Amino acid sequence: MKNGQSVWHCKFLGETDGIQTYSAPTEYKLKFNYLTLNPTNALWATEQYGEKFSKMWTMTAKKKKFEGVFTEGDLLYIDGVFPNVTDKDYVNGDGANAIVKSVLPYYLSMTINVERIEP
Repeated sequence: MKNGQSVWHCKFLGETDGIQTYSAPTEYKLKFNYLTLNPTNALWATEQYGEKFSKMWTMTAKKKKFEGVFTEGDLLYIDGVFPNVTDKDYVNGDGANAIVKSVLPYYLSMTINVERIEP
């Protein structure tokens, strides 16, 4: 995705009686050396994800700013999709097209593995 585009994030809050709940969407703008999101495209990724390879995206985030923001199970709106919060029937997370699969912290940055899902 290009710099300046938006990623919307709904944090996973928990599950009650089989119903998952999420926070209201928060918008983050993509910026170089701050927050980037790209489709996964390497030989090692093919070996790691297998058939899911085409659905996987890699997000890199500045650790100082985003530590604790993203966790496994969070929902994202990526690649031009955004939450329709003006719809009276909207529930947090409806229509999201990606889910956070893992968060890998490093010294200065974090790698967040994201899988596209069908909304």
